[in-house]
Amino acid sequence: MSFICLGDLDRTLINDKWSVITLPSVDDGYNIFEIVQGIFEEYNQWINDINNSIFNGDPLQTILNKSSIYLKNPVALFDNCQGLLMKTGELAINKLDSIWSYVLEKGYSFKETEDTFLQKKIKLSHKPFYYNSPDIHNAVNRLIAPIFIENSFFGTLAMTDLNTSFSKSEYANLCLVQEIIQNALKVTDEYVLNPEMPLHIYKLITGQHIDCSVVSYHLSLREQKVEDKFFLWCFSASQNNKINNDFSIQSYLYHISDLFKSGITFCHENMILVCDYNLNNYYDSQFEKIINDFLSRTELNSSISDIFSNIFEINYAFNQCQISNEFFKENITQIIRFSEIYFDYILSIIEKSVNLDVLVAPEIRRLNLSEPYTKELLLSLQAFLINGKNITSTAKVLNIHRHTAVYRLNNISKITGIHFENLDENSIYQLYLSCRILLRK
Repeated sequence: MSFICLGDLDRTLINDKWSVITLPSVDDGYNIFEIVQGIFEEYNQWINDINNSIFNGDPLQTILNKSSIYLKNPVALFDNCQGLLMKTGELAINKLDSIWSYVLEKGYSFKETEDTFLQKKIKLSHKPFYYNSPDIHNAVNRLIAPIFIENSFFGTLAMTDLNTSFSKSEYANLCLVQEIIQNALKVTDEYVLNPEMPLHIYKLITGQHIDCSVVSYHLSLREQKVEDKFFLWCFSASQNNKINNDFSIQSYLYHISDLFKSGITFCHENMILVCDYNLNNYYDSQFEKIINDFLSRTELNSSISDIFSNIFEINYAFNQCQISNEFFKENITQIIRFSEIYFDYILSIIEKSVNLDVLVAPEIRRLNLSEPYTKELLLSLQAFLINGKNITSTAKVLNIHRHTAVYRLNNISKITGIHFENLDENSIYQLYLSCRILLRK
């Protein structure tokens, strides 16, 4: 209910869900008309200011700030992966509810218990709706507004009743903010990317000829050089996503590009590829945790190539990722590096032509493969050979005491008759290959 009340009013009679304008009784009709006109004029100025911001290309954060001034509760904008893009409104750290606390700590919203139902509701409902989680967050009331660009789902605007309970005016104001943000996203490229692969990258990946000067020019626009080192990420659908008819890899393009600000991100054959020039990302365990967290929320997989020293080698990097993708069928992990499956891939190719048991060194066959302890011996021998027959490095890699490593190696030598100090290069390689073959079983 919305109305204007003239005269003194007992405010305790006003329902929270009403929209009421109160005017003092001493004002005559003309003054009342002026006041109401002033309200409409203020509203029009507010809308015009927002429209000017949109057409002037102001940041989306600025537009969200301006459009949310009449909301009584803080609001957040999330992308389609539930990642927090921006927020506005007053947030007292010591007065946060459980949902806001989680979002501000993690940078994204949690996966719902009834996630499938909620995602379906979000993508089918174009109007804001109320929602309560059927879990520990049940006491927190939420208002969620889906955001679409044309007919493509972008993300959500969401708020909780952090400062005050929801009213019809709060709902109406969020509807208006929703409309404003959707209009802003239609004319801004701040969060909308071209999914098409750059032509020069496409030719390189598909092995077509392209002049070096052309590639050099396009890379220079990104302050990169042909000889800059890089490695390739390949994001693809997991088995769960492959059976989902609504799944679209392109919908994750912005979120992934935001994770790799220094990379070139694009779509290719139902995959998202990232040419990553930040080599720290290859080694950084903390960054890998961020990617793993993203993959677990989106149910995507990611393969990683080796590091290459020239963009003209991106075809090799892409092939490495494609090979790695084949190993997701047999692995629980959501990230596979080509370097990790290198030997397994070689063995899988050899296995098509010959029984791998033929390649196992006769001395290694003396180990009793039916005993569980034999696996520890094989792992120890493999680590010993990889680390240049260095006991200290072997123990460190296996995370065991040095004396334990010595004991295991002596045990291997005793059973097999192998004298490690007399091994030539070919023998070392055969023993290592034997360990890899037997550990596959």
